[in-house]
Amino acid sequence: MNAEFSSAKKVSPYTVVSRPSRASGWVNLRWAPTTEAERIATCPQGKELTVLAELKNWYQVQDPATGMIGFVSRNYMTRK
Repeated sequence: MNAEFSSAKKVSPYTVVSRPSRASGWVNLRWAPTTEAERIATCPQGKELTVLAELKNWYQVQDPATGMIGFVSRNYMTRK
């Protein structure tokens, strides 16, 4: 089991906004909280996602537009 999973803390849902390292870039939505996990989608600059759980370096999020659930790096997200 990925060590990140064991540190997950459920939270009252709140919104975060993607902020890639480059304005023309994107943030990867992954199936597990590790950079080795497959990317399941990309989120452009300003994409709003709902946080379901917090991990040390990751958020478990849901895309309100599609219902897709995955993980994004906390480094590239800002709380709305």
